[in-house]
Amino acid sequence: MTNIMAQGRVLVVEDDAGVREGLTDILTGGGFEVVFARDGREGLERLRAHCPDVVLLDLAMPVMTGQDFILESRYDPLFSSTPIVVMTARGNGGAVLPLDADAVILKPFDADTILQLVNHFAARVHGHGLLSKPLTQCAASALDTAGVPGRGTSR
Repeated sequence: MTNIMAQGRVLVVEDDAGVREGLTDILTGGGFEVVFARDGREGLERLRAHCPDVVLLDLAMPVMTGQDFILESRYDPLFSSTPIVVMTARGNGGAVLPLDADAVILKPFDADTILQLVNHFAARVHGHGLLSKPLTQCAASALDTAGVPGRGTSR
């Protein structure tokens, strides 16, 4: 495998613990910092708290779907251009790209494919000087949206 490191932070939003653990192993082995969430709502909280460079997102999840996560994250100017790679078991080989996702990958997938996609998008973000937004900027975003219904970390 040819692996050009574009180290950065990856948010994995996936309700299946086995898939989360597998992705964490693959990504940390590839030099990435990994933050994970079990559903879309927790994913939005982690997005705002950790400012990832790339998001790997499952579509079918409890509490908040992947599609709703995409809509909500694209609404926030700080994260509107954060690359989102959708992971789904849905589809027949000709998967339809969900609204505003940057890429889609069908499950099951292999380590090389995941690392190539994440490296591609992290390198693209890094090439624009946007890699790993400062956490203070993320914290400010979380505070700014905490009082907005359906946004921020308040419940």
